[in-house]
Amino acid sequence: MLLPDDRKLDVVGATNPTDPDSSWERAMALQPGEAHLTLRSAKHFIGRPAARSQVRRLTRGRWFQPVSSAGTRPCRNVFSLLRRIAIMGVGGVGGVGGVGGVGGVGGVGGVGGVGGVGATTADAGSSAWSPIVRPIGLSPTRATGPAGWFPAVRWPPSDLVPWPPSSSTTPLYRDPTAVEFPELAWDPTLFGIAALAEFVRATVGGQHWHAYTSPSIPTIQSLIGSAAVKVPDELDELQRLAEYRPEVLSEAVAQMNDFSGYWGGLLMFSPASHPWTFRLVKTAIVAGEFVAMHYKKVNKRARPSQLSPTLMPPIAVPGHASYPSGHATQAFLTAKLLAKVMPNVVTATLNPLSTAMTGTTAANLLDKLAERIARNREVLGVHYRSDSKAGQDLAGTTFDVLMQCSLVTTAIAHATLEWP
Repeated sequence: MLLPDDRKLDVVGATNPTDPDSSWERAMALQPGEAHLTLRSAKHFIGRPAARSQVRRLTRGRWFQPVSSAGTRPCRNVFSLLRRIAIMGVGGVGGVGGVGGVGGVGGVGGVGGVGGVGATTADAGSSAWSPIVRPIGLSPTRATGPAGWFPAVRWPPSDLVPWPPSSSTTPLYRDPTAVEFPELAWDPTLFGIAALAEFVRATVGGQHWHAYTSPSIPTIQSLIGSAAVKVPDELDELQRLAEYRPEVLSEAVAQMNDFSGYWGGLLMFSPASHPWTFRLVKTAIVAGEFVAMHYKKVNKRARPSQLSPTLMPPIAVPGHASYPSGHATQAFLTAKLLAKVMPNVVTATLNPLSTAMTGTTAANLLDKLAERIARNREVLGVHYRSDSKAGQDLAGTTFDVLMQCSLVTTAIAHATLEWP
């Protein structure tokens, strides 16, 4: 609740209050929208915790005006008033012992304190916990007003060109028909979602994505029924892999929700240095998640820990089915897209002897990283080996469909130029 624009809360910082208790009683009884309040002692009033709450409830930063010019200066908002009171020796809102005491609103420092609501330092700003990146308050003008105080202005400034502009004034806006949203300002993930709209309409050999990708991922029921997948053997393997959890845990947890940073570690690239390359990574993550979730819903495979209680995954079991592995789908799809643009040093074929010794199917460093990301999910106990294999196969057919999307091929063309 706020005071209407035509109401003010009047404060006098008298040094010798004549009737502070009367002012206190009137202050606590005042309701938003009522007549002005005269406080004979701002220092006495603000010194009471309940009164501080009342000031905030009634004003929420509204303007304060003095009722007497005898030795007083106007306070333009609640925070400037409370800062002045604090200087006079009263804790007030924003001091230790402010609203809620130590650890109250905004913690030690309270409202307006360091790190609290209304903090003025960048480190205490809102980027860590709030979407506000550009707070705008009241800024003092250069010219002084009555009693030597600087009037405050909001944004937009009050001295803007009148609206609508006349023929003699310069408009404050650009021609909307001549301005487009900058291409490189697109969020990479949202670019991937835009590409997904093309993906669901694209065809390969006359087949849409579902018809084209389905043969690459047989149902888990058919694999188990044909003994192509032996669940007891897979569970035994996961039991042995659990010994590696201490060594893998930090890496696997870092790859849980977004493994973009690991791909960026290959030859160092980021959204700032290689924006189109980074878009390809995010497109692979979005498209891979889309197709994987579809087939997870179809197959409804139980997670390994649903069958073997001794696995005890160290992370929360994801809220969707096991087959195919979404991480494997996304990682191998990322590897395939990056192979179209990155230098030969990460796309060159690996030594076949090394490949045979490690039992890997990875052909290059990009595939190696994808395989590692998928294998880490097995170590955590949330996927079977056959989940990862299905994800890898699904990535191959999904890649073929993505290559029919103009947004993806355009991104590949631009990303190639980022790697001279």
